[in-house]
Amino acid sequence: MSKKHKEIDVKSEVKEFFDFYAINELYLRCGGFREQGYPTYSVYVNERIYNKIMEKYEEIVDTFYVRIYKAIVISISSEIHHFPANCCDHYSPVEPQFYEDLRGKSGIPITSDVVDEAKKDVEKYIDIVYALFSVPQWTEAYGGKRWADATQILKDAKHVKTHRDKVYWCDRVLDLYHNTGHLLNKTSFKCLSIHCIQNKNGQRITPLNFRMKSRTIVDFIPYLSFPVQKLVIPRKLLLQLDS
Repeated sequence: MSKKHKEIDVKSEVKEFFDFYAINELYLRCGGFREQGYPTYSVYVNERIYNKIMEKYEEIVDTFYVRIYKAIVISISSEIHHFPANCCDHYSPVEPQFYEDLRGKSGIPITSDVVDEAKKDVEKYIDIVYALFSVPQWTEAYGGKRWADATQILKDAKHVKTHRDKVYWCDRVLDLYHNTGHLLNKTSFKCLSIHCIQNKNGQRITPLNFRMKSRTIVDFIPYLSFPVQKLVIPRKLLLQLDS
């Protein structure tokens, strides 16, 4: 491998991030589109190579999905602990009237004891958590609609069945922002929001922005793990088509 494409030392989560998007694009270009219902899409690799790519695609997508799922659970669990201290209703959240209003607006039997349980297990009490983010008025930097949206996406994970579903679901999570930053910046994936990638102009930008501004996943090569580099580099020309 040339020095130009030498693997750059970045955090493992950054490599996971770029591996995920690179292998998905490679899989689609090399036969995945046909697998997903586009029979006229041209295929440029033989069956042996395609099977190798598909195997790596399934491995990376399965692993990344689990990692992102755990990360969003951690983020939501962290944020819901700000309830009720950072709600700005006109009366004290410890008053019974506060919970009566929550029950009336949400249609869910919310009590202080249920809230305590929800803080311990957001997956089990996901509907409660969604209501807590949706119904009360939160202070500016906490809770509210963005966290309710994130909770809804976590709820949607129960419908994820296929690798295609997992890719779409992870992509939705990676596009989420809370009131002061990226949703996952409370987890090990906070490195996605750090200016650790150098663009063509020599400026350091975040992996999230680098991915958004890149025209082709060939740009990701220096930040990929070695096994994915070995699959992507020989197919650079294919990946640059229509870019």
